[in-house]
Amino acid sequence: MNAAPVNPTDVTWELDAVAFRVYFWSSTDGSSWQSDEWRLVDIPDLMALMDWANEHAEGRTFVVYAEVSNATGVGLIKLTGSDPLE
Repeated sequence: MNAAPVNPTDVTWELDAVAFRVYFWSSTDGSSWQSDEWRLVDIPDLMALMDWANEHAEGRTFVVYAEVSNATGVGLIKLTGSDPLE
């Protein structure tokens, strides 16, 4: 990990209404994977998002993404977790 001070005035935009995606991964035979994908909005904070993901994991691994849109379409920024297909 590398940490460095940052200038808070260099930001040119910020999103207030953020959507997140949580992909739950499970394997039935150890070699093939299937995912159960969810989109969450109106999340008060990251702790609530993580609480929701942990409550619905049911023993599955999961990945949490922030959903971001721009002129080319919708993209994902991985926040935490492990995707078994990577």
